Amino acid sequence: MQHLIKALGLTTVLLASSAYAETVAFPKTAALTYSGNGGVTATMGFNRSTSNYNINTTFKIPLYSMQFRSSGGMNGNTMIPSSYSDTRRGKLYAQAKFNHGSKTITYGKAGENKTATMRGVPMDLFSLAWQLALNNGKVSGVSQFTNGKKVYNEATNIRAAGTQNVKFKGKPLSVNMYRATRGGDVMEYGLAPSLGNIPALIRYTDDGKTYQLNLTAATLDGKKY
Repeated sequence: MQHLIKALGLTTVLLASSAYAETVAFPKTAALTYSGNGGVTATMGFNRSTSNYNINTTFKIPLYSMQFRSSGGMNGNTMIPSSYSDTRRGKLYAQAKFNHGSKTITYGKAGENKTATMRGVPMDLFSLAWQLALNNGKVSGVSQFTNGKKVYNEATNIRAAGTQNVKFKGKPLSVNMYRATRGGDVMEYGLAPSLGNIPALIRYTDDGKTYQLNLTAATLDGKKY
């Protein structure tokens, strides 16, 4: 799990195999719960309007907690990031702020003030999941990735990676897999069309080790699943 934490400091459903017979619309608000490696649990809140979006993800690790926030504007189904932050034990660890007027990114650990030129649409691990979900996996122009500490200027090479079933509430849930790579890192997202295309699986592979978050509960537009 340490590699995942490090990276963070850094999407035709087969209804017969799905836990739900009716497809849910993509939500305006979502409250998701995940289980992960080593007893880790995570919650993710997502909300959007015609003009903005917010993503708030919290990891609960024994004797430790981490919170990641992403926010920005909306241009149709395109997310335009304005800020990203990584908070650990209640203190800011790293952040990135995006100035679309000057095409610059201000980033770094707490107390640092580094600057990078913005290229395309920058993403983080969680905003990429929702951008894929909003566009059924069709995402272009992502040539920068940030975890707050660093800005990586390289394409994330996003591509479809087939369909598989995951367990949700004791039943099989069909997800469409998408795979993104950055150097030697691999990020995979399993989006569930029958649950509004939300990320039901988030998997990160680094140095041959794989860390995974599995959806265990979802509340979409106020309705529990």
